[in-house]
Amino acid sequence: MPLTFSSDIWTLACTIWDIVAQRSLFEDFLTNEDDMTCQQIAALGPLATEWWEKWEGHGNHFTDDGEPNNRATSQYRSVEDAPRIKYPATAESGRDAAT
Repeated sequence: MPLTFSSDIWTLACTIWDIVAQRSLFEDFLTNEDDMTCQQIAALGPLATEWWEKWEGHGNHFTDDGEPNNRATSQYRSVEDAPRIKYPATAESGRDAAT
């Protein structure tokens, strides 16, 4: 697959996430393509139908309804589960930095 402007934007967004959240959006240490795809589905939602049908391993990880079919697949975190970033309060906000 050739690299495109879209893939550059995706890489930039993942890099910004890594910096701001101080952790990777996806765990890539000792993972395979199917595990990475499961992480992406957990974080971003279902794949497009065309991609879902082309992904040969989807039946190993998901039911026909798109639900995880085993505990290992359901371990992946969604973006909503990411730690919340607390920014220090500024003098202009009038709030205490501890809140």
